[in-house]
Amino acid sequence: MAKPTQVSTLQNPEAGAIPTRSRFVTVIAWLTIIASVLLLLLLPLVIAALSLLAPAEAGALRNAVLMFGAACVLQLVMGVGLLQRRNWARLLMVISLAAVAAWQAVDLLTSDGTMPPLPEPFGSDPAMAELLVTANRAMVVLGLVLIVGSLWAMYRFTRADIRREFGALQ
Repeated sequence: MAKPTQVSTLQNPEAGAIPTRSRFVTVIAWLTIIASVLLLLLLPLVIAALSLLAPAEAGALRNAVLMFGAACVLQLVMGVGLLQRRNWARLLMVISLAAVAAWQAVDLLTSDGTMPPLPEPFGSDPAMAELLVTANRAMVVLGLVLIVGSLWAMYRFTRADIRREFGALQ
């Protein structure tokens, strides 16, 4: 006797109420996964480089590197959760995006726009001073882009069609 073939609810909309999978969520999930994996692959090199520093400096930086590693693992889990359309992953992404926007806003608002003094060989060079001004302006623009991009992505992740895709809206 032949085994009956199963028809996917994505191929047959009448078979179930599974919403379509948005390309936006899939792209963001894969970007999150790829970035997290790449950063996790760099962590052993960073930890090895810490051994070249003085023990007091290396200890404080090692804690920061380990916290960064934990954040990368959390982002990796979140990316997989987004691919699986888990609502907790969507909420975690919204919280992460809010944290990025807030961090950048605080940084832009508290920065006085000056750079720390350079060592003597570089401090007297006008070309270096001009390069630092350009770099500072680029960082301000990057901060604004991160704020706007994070707010836009937060909006997208909280829209009704995306919430429905994650089962958060029936």
